[in-house]
Amino acid sequence: MKAMRLLILANYLETLPDERFFMGSWFNDCGTTACAMGHATNIPQFRDLGLTTVKCSLTVDTAIPVFDGRRGFQAAMAFFDINYDDAIHLFGGHPNGRWYRKPLHMLQPSDVAKGIKLYVALKTQQEACT
Repeated sequence: MKAMRLLILANYLETLPDERFFMGSWFNDCGTTACAMGHATNIPQFRDLGLTTVKCSLTVDTAIPVFDGRRGFQAAMAFFDINYDDAIHLFGGHPNGRWYRKPLHMLQPSDVAKGIKLYVALKTQQEACT
């Protein structure tokens, strides 16, 4: 797990206005809202490390996160060095999410920031015990 990267993202999310956030898509059609992973691609430090986006449609203005040739959740897994299950729960707004206790459409950036910080704390503790 790349804890520092996750914490940088959590801190970034805490600065976002609620209206610029929606966990239901990587980016919306006009590019004004995005999910946590979509917003991660806007962080200059992450862009310098190769996290970017690629347009995913010729007809609709949408994009998907990309890292090291991987897209979407695979990009999140590679960039943050987490497994698929954790990527889905952290960045997919999974309906049975471990880290969030609100429905997908009600999640705000501060909720996701708290969930990421909790995830990092628990994983760090688990790693220290092994």
